[in-house]
Amino acid sequence: MPRVTPEFGGKYCVVAENEGGKAESSASVNIIDPSTPPRFVKDVSDTSAFEGESTFLEVIVSGTPKPIVEWYKDGEKLFTKIDSKNDDNRWRLTFQSLKEEDGGEYYCVARNKVGQATSQTAYLDVKRGGQQGQPPRFVKVLNDLDVEMDESVTMEVQIEGTPIPDVKWFHNGREIIAGDEYILSADDSKGIYRLQIPKVTSNLVGKYTVGAANSGGKVESSGSLNVRSAPRISQRLGDIEADVGDEMVDFTVKIDGSPSPNVRWLHNGEEISPNNKNFEIIAGKDNKTYTLRIPKVYGDLGGKYSVVAENDEGKSESSASLFINCTPVFTQKLKNITANPKDEVRMKVKYNGFPEPEIKWYKDGVEIFPDRKRIRIIEEEPFSATLIISSCDLSDVGTYKCVATNSSGTASTESKLMVSSKPVVKREMTNLNLMNGTMPKMKQGELEDFRHKMYNDPFNFRSESKYQTGPDTYVLQYRDTDFPLRVREYLRVGVHRSPTLANQLQQGHWGDANIGYGFSPQVSIRERRRFVDVMDEEIDDEKRGLDTRTTPMRLIREVGTPGYAYGQIHHLRQEASSQLGKPMPRMQPPYYREKIKDIAVKEEEEAVFSCYAVGIPNPSYTWFRNDGILMESSRITITTTSSGRCELKIHPVKAYDVGCYKCVARNDCGAVFCRARLKMGSAPGIPDPPIIKQTTDTQVHLCWIAPKFTGNDTISCYLLECKQISATSWTQVADNITDEFFVVHDLQPSASYVFRLKACNKFGWSEFSFQSQIADTQNAGSDSKIVLSRCQAFRQKKTESGAVVTNGVVNGNVEDHLDYSRESNGVELSKGEHSELYNFVSEITRGRFSIVTKAFVKELGSSLVCKAALTESENESGIKNEYEIMKNLCHENIVQLQAASRGTFLFVLAMEKLSGIDVLTYLSLQHFYSEELVAKIVLQVLNALEYLHFKGICMLELQPDNVVMVNQRSPNIKLVDFANARFIPPTGAKVNVRGKSEYLAPELLKNEEASTASDVWGLAVLTYILLSGVSPFKAESEAETIENVTFVRYHFDQLHKEVTQEAIRFLMLIFKRTPEKRPTLEECDDHKWLMPNEFMLRKREAAVFSSERISEFADRFHAEKQSATPPKLLTVSGMQLSSE
Repeated sequence: MPRVTPEFGGKYCVVAENEGGKAESSASVNIIDPSTPPRFVKDVSDTSAFEGESTFLEVIVSGTPKPIVEWYKDGEKLFTKIDSKNDDNRWRLTFQSLKEEDGGEYYCVARNKVGQATSQTAYLDVKRGGQQGQPPRFVKVLNDLDVEMDESVTMEVQIEGTPIPDVKWFHNGREIIAGDEYILSADDSKGIYRLQIPKVTSNLVGKYTVGAANSGGKVESSGSLNVRSAPRISQRLGDIEADVGDEMVDFTVKIDGSPSPNVRWLHNGEEISPNNKNFEIIAGKDNKTYTLRIPKVYGDLGGKYSVVAENDEGKSESSASLFINCTPVFTQKLKNITANPKDEVRMKVKYNGFPEPEIKWYKDGVEIFPDRKRIRIIEEEPFSATLIISSCDLSDVGTYKCVATNSSGTASTESKLMVSSKPVVKREMTNLNLMNGTMPKMKQGELEDFRHKMYNDPFNFRSESKYQTGPDTYVLQYRDTDFPLRVREYLRVGVHRSPTLANQLQQGHWGDANIGYGFSPQVSIRERRRFVDVMDEEIDDEKRGLDTRTTPMRLIREVGTPGYAYGQIHHLRQEASSQLGKPMPRMQPPYYREKIKDIAVKEEEEAVFSCYAVGIPNPSYTWFRNDGILMESSRITITTTSSGRCELKIHPVKAYDVGCYKCVARNDCGAVFCRARLKMGSAPGIPDPPIIKQTTDTQVHLCWIAPKFTGNDTISCYLLECKQISATSWTQVADNITDEFFVVHDLQPSASYVFRLKACNKFGWSEFSFQSQIADTQNAGSDSKIVLSRCQAFRQKKTESGAVVTNGVVNGNVEDHLDYSRESNGVELSKGEHSELYNFVSEITRGRFSIVTKAFVKELGSSLVCKAALTESENESGIKNEYEIMKNLCHENIVQLQAASRGTFLFVLAMEKLSGIDVLTYLSLQHFYSEELVAKIVLQVLNALEYLHFKGICMLELQPDNVVMVNQRSPNIKLVDFANARFIPPTGAKVNVRGKSEYLAPELLKNEEASTASDVWGLAVLTYILLSGVSPFKAESEAETIENVTFVRYHFDQLHKEVTQEAIRFLMLIFKRTPEKRPTLEECDDHKWLMPNEFMLRKREAAVFSSERISEFADRFHAEKQSATPPKLLTVSGMQLSSE
């Protein structure tokens, strides 16, 4: 219905039919008439004038549709004798030259189709033969005013004149009508007229005019209303390209601010003097436009230009660059190189030029294209290029040329590459290899056997296999990519040319059993569909394997024969008999105990990536940056300590070092990797102004949003200031606020306040935000109270107590370095009553079978967090099993057990103290949170699960409160509560788990074997909750929930609409009913959604969610947990939950 009319109203029905039946749905459409009856916004008023003068009667009428107005005099309708005009909603009855008979009573009637309205009656008094009167005169005129935003302002004038003049106010030429924005008042006896603006906003700024008119004449007075504000650059500088000799190059900005700011121009950080002949500084007539003009461009004028605007309210700046086009110049040229065969040759150049030149390489006049095998072209740093020949030979000899080209010109440099080799005797001549007889062939006096042919002729071996050019083929780098091809060719020619070689291999893996009876030898070449990387460890294995075989195993697999299978069986029997009775060496694939983490540093500082991998044998490390292998240099060092920890140090850090770093740890059993990003750190961006949530007579509840740009570091705290509207200076409220809310106390009743704040990270403080809207406190004695949640009240109290913030951690809550000897020396279970061992201080949270409290452990003399469960229910609660699981665990993302005891009434586990807030509460405290924050949390949970699997443990049930934050500011987490964890063998096992069905994997609900895939399912459930604020499988009844899990029924429309497609694919990949079809944790870690590359990082940061849904889910989740706590446990422990 593109255009609705009243006849469209009624009931609508849609019917769907097929062979199976019919369905229908109906709805009603009610047409709402937008018409409104006439209403007099401004009524007619009494007027007096002298005969012969001009005057008018005026009304303003509103209504839909637009009303028609009819005028009446002394009760009779007026027609054509008097001019009646309308302008928009304003209707005016005009008298051009008054006559005595024009006097009388006037009113008007406004009508439309909805109704009508009648104005009041006004009297027009026509005076006879009067005086012309005294024209109006301003005793007090309007003046320019400067105020702050949201302030109240009053403009006042005093006017004399006879008769009393008619006064009107105008804003930027438009007449002002009294309403919410303007209040008009007048004292006719004193001639004082006022215009009051209760709250100044940006659209009320401009020129104000007051006009006064009577029969004697008309006068006006004007003034400007300006808002005091910090400079704001509305039109910023832009980069400019120019050629040497160009004229009139302008950098122009538009700057708003009141009072007018002081403007300075800088070139490469140095201020430009007004007397500098190379520049002209021009200020526009509007006092807003500023221009820096370069009359003529010279080569040394390129670089960065900045404009800085300052006034008493603040400062703003903008920067741009002047790029001067110039021909390329090589600052580092090519040099002649002499290399040996198989050497790696590097030819490096450095260059300058703008626009950035395009680099091409030539050999003997022919352009070189990389082939990803031997020849590569890389850019190790800006404005440099390197040609790498990985394994040079005689065919690489020639003249190499590098050409740099841009729009301004071309430059080139060249050098020669020489490959020289000294003849080497491969095998001495002996009686064993000397053959008597005549050479088989002679040709022009030259020997034509295989040895001479290979030494003298340049062979260019290529594979005969078409598989290597197929679409699914890829070859990983190793030291000599042509080695397998040459081996095949050598063996073919050797067997054909050498009867001795053919005879030696006749019964081995070569040739045919009938070779001595006239048959030619047949060599069978076995192709590998996909090539693999030959590592040093594999070569060592081949060398050790030659004790029981005459031919290397890799060579046998590479070049097979008809007798290959027989030889394999024969060798295996020999190897088994030789190893009989010997103990098998213990092997263990590598595993990362500590992975590299994201680092943010400033340029020229030091960056250190540290990781620690274990395995048998000890793994070796390889480092990559942006998937390119990282080599040591004067700035980059790689060290491995005796304990096996590896460190990559970069000092000093340059801007081009920013990127994704990867460390690969490998041994004979496999390889693992970890990734992290190096970022450039800075102070945070300017936060948004605080938002007024609630006020009382002496308090104001504020909240705000964290800065969008955090400087690539966690916001550690905020500084809050306030002032009254009438005050000129700001007062600091607190500088250690670690949350995005605060309640300001001790304010004056019936007063108006504004607030501002700034944010801090380890790199410094941001600029102050703009001031908040006006917060008006209530009258003294008001009953209003500010209500905070239990968690918010605790956070507020901690801030007011003066907690010191250091590098994002409150009061030094810094994690100690891990001691891995704990894994072999577990925590012992002591026996004793809880009243003798602990002093329970306060309750933190409750569960179905346990209570978590803050307690003082007398034996250790420290304050820890204790989890207590009834001893009589130790099997049902799983606390005994939890002790067995935790006593030997040591990982950065798993809570550490410090002490444990079993008494008559309570079984107690004492653990390290964390922040006390789980991941749900943490996200609820944010007003908005991003998908990047969720990905960071998921990665840490994944690392913790990897460690548990490394120790042969499966979590099996992962609930949101199992993920607890280390501190309230950073997103670092630790896993807690291992009551349902079990020791599971690699092949899987059936276990009995007492958990909530909505968090368990399908195989656990069907009483099938549990495995590491069950934890992968739990990881996906947690991820879904954090991305939606909804449990994916929870239904109204337990039976429906189990059915949803078993048949994998969930909805993507419950996810936040901002969730990225990569996150959805991540969940789809895991939510599989069959465990074998789910990815491993290593494959999850390598999923595109969790990649730290620039593309995914920006995409995850752009996906921002409101915390309302996660907050509602957290309230329901915690309420269910608390209601299930056994009352006897509270009585025994002496704990009571706060009523707040």
